[in-house]
Amino acid sequence: MHWGAWALSLCLLPCAAFSYQSLSSSSSGRREPLNPGRKYTTLERMKIRHLAAVHAQRMAFARQRVAPPASPGPYRDYRSVIHVHAEDSAHTGGTRQQVLQAAAAAAVDVVMLTDHNGPMQDTWRGKRGKVLFIAGSEDDHALRFPAIPEFPELRFLSHLDENPEMSPANAIGMEIYNRHSDSSDETTFNREFLQILDDPERWAALAGAFHRFPDEFFAAQQDYLSVFIHRWDLETARHPFTGIAANDAHQNQVYRGIAFDPYAINFRNVSTHILAEQLDEPSIRNALLHSRAYVSHDWLCDPAGFRFTATLNGKAHEMGSQVRPGARLQVQLPLSASIKVVHNGRLFASREASSWSGIVRAEGAYRIEAWLTVDGEQRPWIYSNPIYVAPEPH
Repeated sequence: MHWGAWALSLCLLPCAAFSYQSLSSSSSGRREPLNPGRKYTTLERMKIRHLAAVHAQRMAFARQRVAPPASPGPYRDYRSVIHVHAEDSAHTGGTRQQVLQAAAAAAVDVVMLTDHNGPMQDTWRGKRGKVLFIAGSEDDHALRFPAIPEFPELRFLSHLDENPEMSPANAIGMEIYNRHSDSSDETTFNREFLQILDDPERWAALAGAFHRFPDEFFAAQQDYLSVFIHRWDLETARHPFTGIAANDAHQNQVYRGIAFDPYAINFRNVSTHILAEQLDEPSIRNALLHSRAYVSHDWLCDPAGFRFTATLNGKAHEMGSQVRPGARLQVQLPLSASIKVVHNGRLFASREASSWSGIVRAEGAYRIEAWLTVDGEQRPWIYSNPIYVAPEPH
């Protein structure tokens, strides 16, 4: 997140866009336009009855999910948070030690720090306990992880909402979800929040709702970022381009002694699952370079066990691979969901199930989305990176 996003008024920050049970859809009576899958506005999602319904559904998902079998391939699924800030600027509220504690509590394996105009000299690198830290930088609309002796620099497009036409030159991928970008259009609640700060009764209700349902509360703003996904589909139709989630974590949204964006909740909310052979920096970098990763809103349900592969002549190929026409794509989920198979940005197939399989013959990029029905809404859960179908070079 850039300094300009913080220069107006602390109370208008998108990440502070929270609500409570008695708020209406809008103080003006006008209903906000809804994004794909939505039935309720953010304000409506934040009512106690909806928070409780979402919580109950999450608990049901946890009971229904099937524990995954051991992966048959050489890769392990490492849960990673990317675009994390700590001790890097005046508007970052958290420390690296707090990041480590939150990562350990949220079962995060990899933290990819992105110091503003960094990486800073004292930024953490290597393992701290069981958590691997990778040092990077947030520059002008880019996340950059400088070259190391074993591996070249990695660069990802960042904050596409602020610069939709940015060039992909020198980038190996992009953010397909960004927590800050997701909340940046919450203008209705920003107006309400200013009023709530001055109303003790409403503030008490808001604080109570947050303490009772912290994960559901934090996730009330979650959307399908169509602009990001459309741009990603355009890129992957031309060349491999790794999609990642941006936690954009700062731990600085503190009002009247309540931290509304602690690292732990942010890390539980969304992550990038990286398929790597082992937990070290070269292996993680290699997996990201080759798009062996998927994005998951983990707060909805643990995605462990998700697999998207292509099989050809008895050999399985992971996300990011290039295969010939006639390959069979296979999807496996730990929980039944709405599976959408997307080919070059267009829906190719869909099914409500925990698995899908189909032979593909048309060239292009094939990726998976999995959506869950929660409190009468469709919410995006998993986004795979593509598998690419192309003829063998002559």
